[in-house]
Amino acid sequence: MNKSHLTFIALAILTCGCNNPNTNQEEEISASLNAESDSVITTKESGEVTTETFVTDWEKQNLIGQIASLSEHSFDVDENGEEIGMGGSSHWYDFDSTGRIIEEGSNGCCGAEFRTIIYKYNEENQLTHRIIYATDDWSEDITKDADYSEKEKFFYKEGVLVKIKKAGFDQELTQEVEFEFNGDELIKEEVFNEGSDQKEIITYTSSPSKCVETHYLSDTIFYYKIENDLDQIGNITETRKYFDDGKIQEERFEYEYDEKGNWIEQRRNYRYILEDDTKEEWRKGNTTTRSIKYY
Repeated sequence: MNKSHLTFIALAILTCGCNNPNTNQEEEISASLNAESDSVITTKESGEVTTETFVTDWEKQNLIGQIASLSEHSFDVDENGEEIGMGGSSHWYDFDSTGRIIEEGSNGCCGAEFRTIIYKYNEENQLTHRIIYATDDWSEDITKDADYSEKEKFFYKEGVLVKIKKAGFDQELTQEVEFEFNGDELIKEEVFNEGSDQKEIITYTSSPSKCVETHYLSDTIFYYKIENDLDQIGNITETRKYFDDGKIQEERFEYEYDEKGNWIEQRRNYRYILEDDTKEEWRKGNTTTRSIKYY
């Protein structure tokens, strides 16, 4: 499990323990999912437009240096660390020179969809939309030859993210995610899926060395909890996932780094601790390699 893929909002926008850029803008929350951008202006008392400092997506993904693109390839390995399976999966990001993600994509083996995600921002460097294209025909240029399959719109109040709305290609709402912050720190997320009579609630607590997310269904039903131990950069070194049946999944991560200090290989091992406290032997899980291009 890669930190950038932990949850729906770990889209490199918000992750457990990540601060949210907090400016002085005020935006009326609109229900429209069709607008391609939002106009949010920050003004001083004189009326002069000003630009606030924002946290880059490089920082949100614990990346060091000015990165133009990053691609990851994940695959299962055998006990000798050799690749097995049907080719694994890939994930990539393109960044602009200011550190914002402008495009993202992913694909996998065995007929998995090829996805491209376009990011759109307002004048204050706030993410306003993620437009998602998907196809099972890898020969297509899906950002040109296909209609989008999903769209996510981001809503802010006084500069703080408060909601994401997600709709399908038919513009019908499929999901809403609401956020609660304590200052700059994300502490709660509520996920509403259309057609479901339950909502998922995720609470977050974090420190420089640990990040914990606890999942509930309909406010009170414990679902599972994830504890992540972090190194000084913020990379996950160990994870414990607690299930409602008493089973625990433990994961350990080892890294190799490039000359800038960014990891270029991550090796994951895992084991289960059963309900009777029996500890299974550690097993090799999957390996993720990275290719990074710098400005």
